[in-house]
Amino acid sequence: MKRLIAISLILLVSMGLFAERKALVIGNSIYNGMTLASPVNDSNAMANALGNWGFTVWQRQNLDLRRMTAVVDSFAAGLTANDEVFFYYSGHGSKENTDNYLIPSSVSMLNRQSYAQTAYSWRTLVNKLAISKSAIILLEASRYWLPYTASSPKPFTHFATQDSTVTVITSAIPGFTVTDQNPAQSVFTQTFIQKFSQSTEPFNVTFAALQQELAAVPKRPVYPWISNPLKYDLTLNQVTQKYYMKGMPEDLEGGGSLSW
Repeated sequence: MKRLIAISLILLVSMGLFAERKALVIGNSIYNGMTLASPVNDSNAMANALGNWGFTVWQRQNLDLRRMTAVVDSFAAGLTANDEVFFYYSGHGSKENTDNYLIPSSVSMLNRQSYAQTAYSWRTLVNKLAISKSAIILLEASRYWLPYTASSPKPFTHFATQDSTVTVITSAIPGFTVTDQNPAQSVFTQTFIQKFSQSTEPFNVTFAALQQELAAVPKRPVYPWISNPLKYDLTLNQVTQKYYMKGMPEDLEGGGSLSW
């Protein structure tokens, strides 16, 4: 039994050598007519956490549509079917017709417009990342940021991904927004980082626990939404997982122990 455990763990490690962990983090804070406080702070915190979790991180801030399209295209072009991918976006978002959009920096949020012409499609993003083994898309864009007006962007609509290797997360249930408007940091993003930095469980289990904890916060509950569980689950914080695994089979056959 001990030999079987050792062989299984070695196989898991060797399989991981062929997979790469890649992340793209975008924070858009500068818009015509307003500057948002949290996208820079939250995207910096997320990029730092992902780096600590073993991801190679691309980080960009305040991208217009041309540069946003270019960086997503370049990032997606480097993905393979073995990769584990994390995409994080903080900034304005909106729905239009049957699609959701990430709104680039420099767009005027004070005017009505066609987001299909001025913003980046959520559907396009999902399709581009679907080549990977597992992809998590976390969107911190479910808020009005400033007091609501007739020209304010609309809350995200429900969106079902066609491939269960991609899961999309928003900081509020589709059709709703987070109540705080322009905070210095997002409660959801910061709590997500803290929770996954401490967890030794795989993503699907940890995120379900995070949802329960945030919904139970007195007076200011948060209800993050997930499109679907990951088909090929993963542990975000490999460092914590390695320390946890290191202490498990201390008495492997032959008197040895796994060295990470």
